[in-house]
Amino acid sequence: MGKAHLFDSIAAGIIGAALLAFTAVSLFDTDKTVSITENRELAPRPCWTLDTWLSGRFTLDYETYLSDTLPLRDGFFALSNSVNRYFKELGVTGGRWIGSRFLYRDMAMGLYIPESEAIFAFADAVGAFADAHPDLRVAVLPAPASFSFYAPDAYKSPENDAEGKYREILQALPSSVTGVDAYSALEAHRDEYIYFRTDYHWTQTGAYYAYTAFCKAVGISPAPLSDFRRAVAPYEFVGALAREMQYPEELTENPDYIELFYPDDTVTASAGDWPELIPRELCLVGGEISDGDYLFSLFMEGDHALAQINSQSDGGTLLVIKISHANPLSPFLARHYSRIIYLDPRYYKGSLSEFLNSQAVDDVLILPKMLLDSGFSEFLLS
Repeated sequence: MGKAHLFDSIAAGIIGAALLAFTAVSLFDTDKTVSITENRELAPRPCWTLDTWLSGRFTLDYETYLSDTLPLRDGFFALSNSVNRYFKELGVTGGRWIGSRFLYRDMAMGLYIPESEAIFAFADAVGAFADAHPDLRVAVLPAPASFSFYAPDAYKSPENDAEGKYREILQALPSSVTGVDAYSALEAHRDEYIYFRTDYHWTQTGAYYAYTAFCKAVGISPAPLSDFRRAVAPYEFVGALAREMQYPEELTENPDYIELFYPDDTVTASAGDWPELIPRELCLVGGEISDGDYLFSLFMEGDHALAQINSQSDGGTLLVIKISHANPLSPFLARHYSRIIYLDPRYYKGSLSEFLNSQAVDDVLILPKMLLDSGFSEFLLS
């Protein structure tokens, strides 16, 4: 009995000493500003103010700071990668990181984890946009990445909690804006083919479930997927994730296929590119593909500064401020709006306010990548 107590005391002393040493290092070491391993800037120590404390920003920012400046952080990352490789060799999970991208068996996954600062900046920009245009009904639908749905639990952690960040984005939005919970809609259908295995994007089936989440959020009834003519494109698709991972054989030997759901025959579309914005006829789904073309261009012929879709629906005008994830939604949205305008902030270099002043718009759907690039927020304020 005495020996057991002695052993417990020694163990507790060792652990306590280690924690004290770890805390001392954390308090007095020099914080790194850049992670070479992750190829990104690390979060700085946040400054306390009454406003940031009351809003909750200080706590969130400090959690991010502590995570980014953990002593021996690079060593822990190296150990984690070694463990990943070890279990890969054993065939236990088959998962591994290739840069900031994750490969599990025959599926590559993107991962978008926005900083708290980016979330608040985006929410502020959306709120300012909604306040400047009070006559518009504004909805926000962030596009989640596939990691949350398909990565094994062993590879998930508080640092890559994409679902938690998704909820944080929706909670940060002002009450004047409708947040669209596409995450739950996609999670409910994770056993279906909703994300490409070699690319960042959702499939058109995944886009359909995001569309149903939008309909639910704004109070309209979605059209059944069976209402749309379906086909499979006659191409094998090895997408951008595979390219960025240097084409691992797990992906090249298991290419994707592309489902296509076509709009009604009465739907027409046009697109223009910056700066002329001269409209030309646009094929929403399908279309011709040349050798070497990115096959996601089967939806709306790729991305454009400005695109317009016209249908015989009785609805009004929807403005979609978007990334490429919005492209396969177009046939579904056309069931509810007589006119849909797509603006891509990456290519449209004009003022959003000036554009809205020249258009009669009823609803706005903001569809950003979950990373919440600063350029998207800046465009909303332009």
